[in-house]
Amino acid sequence: MNTTSKIKYLSAVGAMALAAAFTSCEESNDWDTDSSYARLFSVTKLSVTAEATEAEVTFGKIPGTEYYIIQVSEDTMANDIEPQIQMTFGADGSITSSPYTLTDLNSTTRYFLRIKACSDATADSRWTYLESVTFKTKSEQLMLPLGGADKTSGTAHVSWTPGAAMTQIVLLDDKGSELRRIDLTADDVAAGEYTFEGLDPLTTYTVEIYNHAVRRGYVTFSTYAEAPAADYIAYISATDSVNYDLLQSFVAEGYKSVTVAMPGDAVFHNPNRLLIPDGLSVTFFGLPGNERSVLAVNGINLGGTHAYVKFENLTIDGAVYEDGVATASNNNYVFNQSEPATVGTIEFRSCVILNLKNTVFRLQGSDSKVVNSLVFDDCIYYGPAKRTYSFVHVDAGGGAGKVENISISNCTVVHSGKCLVYSKNTDFTKLTISNCTVFDAPGAGDYIFDCASTSYGPTEGAFVTNCIFGYDTSTTVKGMRCSGTPEVENCYATTEFVQGGNKVDLEDAGAAADVFKCIDEGSWDFTFADPLFKGQGVVGDPRWFVSE
Repeated sequence: MNTTSKIKYLSAVGAMALAAAFTSCEESNDWDTDSSYARLFSVTKLSVTAEATEAEVTFGKIPGTEYYIIQVSEDTMANDIEPQIQMTFGADGSITSSPYTLTDLNSTTRYFLRIKACSDATADSRWTYLESVTFKTKSEQLMLPLGGADKTSGTAHVSWTPGAAMTQIVLLDDKGSELRRIDLTADDVAAGEYTFEGLDPLTTYTVEIYNHAVRRGYVTFSTYAEAPAADYIAYISATDSVNYDLLQSFVAEGYKSVTVAMPGDAVFHNPNRLLIPDGLSVTFFGLPGNERSVLAVNGINLGGTHAYVKFENLTIDGAVYEDGVATASNNNYVFNQSEPATVGTIEFRSCVILNLKNTVFRLQGSDSKVVNSLVFDDCIYYGPAKRTYSFVHVDAGGGAGKVENISISNCTVVHSGKCLVYSKNTDFTKLTISNCTVFDAPGAGDYIFDCASTSYGPTEGAFVTNCIFGYDTSTTVKGMRCSGTPEVENCYATTEFVQGGNKVDLEDAGAAADVFKCIDEGSWDFTFADPLFKGQGVVGDPRWFVSE
């Protein structure tokens, strides 16, 4: 037999032997599978979507499974480490499908999770661990936002879901440092509220509530500015109305004086005249904001006797508003009093007054009206150019209406209409005008101050100091007409301000375009263009002084 034939022969014999071996194995394989090793397949496609106190677990369904068990722990879970289990879900056979929602978790907490498939007929699967290792619940928010009436300059009333499990409330400063930690009583928890006192005005705080170590909510707020003192301070919200019913409610409560604290960046529009109830003294106070609070009422009537009526840190807008938007129409006055009234003080402080057809203050008619003091301080007034009424206009005459003391200081007045101050045929006590910038006022041919004749005037004198008067074009006006001689000291006028009668002593400041930075209508900037101008830092409204 040659070599090639021998190889073919051996191959054939080997193949037959191998086939015989396989046949022999199949015939002799008589062992059984050990059922103790049979178990359900492990769960796949495991994922978690967490909220504050709940988490939705989604998983793949395993054939032959009757129910699933899920366990969570704040301890590490690994195949070779048995964790301390905080919660077990589904041991009663209740989890039969995916997804399933875990409940009663702690907020802002990191959890480990595992799941297994179970059946009474087959051994449980091995545990499947969350592939992302952990999940974290979201921050819980059971605290409610503070409304306008929930805080003052020194207090804050905070609230949360009543009855929710709470143990402590914590006050933090704006840097997150703990200021106070208070154990809550059962009554506090049931009511869901707590009031902090002794806070600082215009200060930002954060309040957190805890159930033991778990934070269940927080709120950040800023206290208001120190509101002017009164029998009652009413912190109204942006959705409230400033109307007679609001003021009358304070009278019904027995208050003689009230501060209406109005949030910044809000418009309070009343299409009707606002009557201030007899006997009530009121301050309308604008709280700080990006923009001043806007008070837009169709005039204010004095209802009788008042110790004071004051306006502070407001924009007083004569524009008519519709759905919170100013229209092209304007109201006539803030005050146009004809009915009898007696007022100690009417005061405008740190206000911007604009868009009035006529004027901010007028007394008219034959009934007796007496205001002891009318004060404008740190205000800007953009008045009407038409020469109908004056910035302060008392035309009741014969003493039927008068303001005993008039003070205008640290103010800018643009367009006074007629006079800066007009008091028709009426004696009064004193006029003071100081550190004011007056532009395009008084009206052409009108007076800075006029009592209609030289037979009437302030018995204690008229005093004008550190003021500047200007026009953008040459305009002839008059000085002051009253009994006695007004005292004018350190006052200037631009070249365009030409006195045609009843002259007072005004020093020439030069052309308005050279004196002021901008005299364009509506873009006024009355900062002195020349920082070396000798009136710099002394003359005019201080808001226009150049800071050093």
